[in-house]
Amino acid sequence: NALQSKVKQWCTINEPAVYMLDAYLTGLFPPGKKHPVLAAQVLENLMRAHVRVYRRIKSLPGGQDSKVGLVKNMMQMDGYAQYDLMDHVIKFFADNSYNESILRAFKTDEFDFHMPTIVTHKAKIHGASKTLDFIGLNYYSHYAFEFNGDVETSLDVKPFPGEVMTDMDYGVYPEGIYRAIKRVSQLGVPIIITENGIADKADTKRPDFIASHLKVLSNIRRGKSRILGYCHWSLLDNFEWKEGFDPRFGLVEVDYETFERKPRDSFYYYKNYIKKNK
Repeated sequence: NALQSKVKQWCTINEPAVYMLDAYLTGLFPPGKKHPVLAAQVLENLMRAHVRVYRRIKSLPGGQDSKVGLVKNMMQMDGYAQYDLMDHVIKFFADNSYNESILRAFKTDEFDFHMPTIVTHKAKIHGASKTLDFIGLNYYSHYAFEFNGDVETSLDVKPFPGEVMTDMDYGVYPEGIYRAIKRVSQLGVPIIITENGIADKADTKRPDFIASHLKVLSNIRRGKSRILGYCHWSLLDNFEWKEGFDPRFGLVEVDYETFERKPRDSFYYYKNYIKKNK
């Protein structure tokens, strides 16, 4: 209520699939579980929480004027070998659990989390398809999956050879932002690109990253997708999940000893890019 007059756009949950994956499948985040059945239930619970928060915000005085959405990290999934059928089968089920299970619930109210021989979890989330005024889209890169004879260990991801790599072992893949936007456009709601950036302490790759991704975005905006805004991640260096303060995503460098803030060269590149392409 206190912020109702000041905030008109609300994101209920940031990257629910990331939390599900690393807290309940890989065990890298607290509580450190490796339990696929529990992971599916957690993701369903996060979806239900979004529905409840959406309805709560809308029920507040003036809430009908607020725009409420959820932020989805759309990591693209690909088979490692283009013509290897099993690589693409593993990719399909990885994508289903990480991406499609959430998108499907927002389209049909049906939550379906399925990984063969590991977990099958289905549920009806009533009204989910009516609880997005917009979708927040975070995009960084893509993952490759290579089948090695075992379903569970084949879900370990690997980079594609030959790609420019960021400081977090993500390949720079501008085409993926087109794929991500096309995918979430199926929801039929406006899109806000809430995060798109690169871990690059040396600040040598960030200008090309910005230019290549915004070029793709510029072409998309001439089409039918309703893109309301773009937020580069990040203005400042930040605390990055389990990696802590080591990855440097900021346009502005932060000295964590003195907290001095110094704009990187890419800060000025981005500033000039905006001026030239208004």
